[in-house]
Amino acid sequence: VLVKSAHLQRAQKLFINGATGAVGQAAIEIARALGADVVGRVGPQSVARAQSLGLSLVLDYTKPLPPSLNGSFDVVFDANGSLTVKEGDRLIKRGGVIIDIVPTLPKFLKALVSRSRKFVFADVKSDNLQTVVDLAAAGRLAIPLAQTISLADAPALLASLEQGKRLSGKAVIAF
Repeated sequence: VLVKSAHLQRAQKLFINGATGAVGQAAIEIARALGADVVGRVGPQSVARAQSLGLSLVLDYTKPLPPSLNGSFDVVFDANGSLTVKEGDRLIKRGGVIIDIVPTLPKFLKALVSRSRKFVFADVKSDNLQTVVDLAAAGRLAIPLAQTISLADAPALLASLEQGKRLSGKAVIAF
């Protein structure tokens, strides 16, 4: 997504909303491997974790975005879905790209009239995943594992996640 859709390159600036989620963490690793400067926005309970990931700046999403960041980013990636249309528009540089993985109605309508806003969906073609495979093989892509559960326990975990429970990594369902 960052390479194919947003054309992220060395020395560009990337803003990731939801930087400590699994998608956000993978985006950090890919962007850093490309040589991009990465700023992340996370929940207050995840600030220390985000700082340990090597971000140049970590922001708490319960606080307003600093006006000094307006127009600063080549790519804005909403890996969480909570970034508003207005916030994304404020952060992006002229000619930049906003990538969103949670297509809300306002964001979808804005994307219809904006060249800078793109929605992404899973594209699992092997050539599109090669960067991720290379990073994982080199030990540079490590998504934390929060827990392993049985298939029988999966419905309860999914229900708790839908009610707002947060994990500090991915859950794996073992058969």
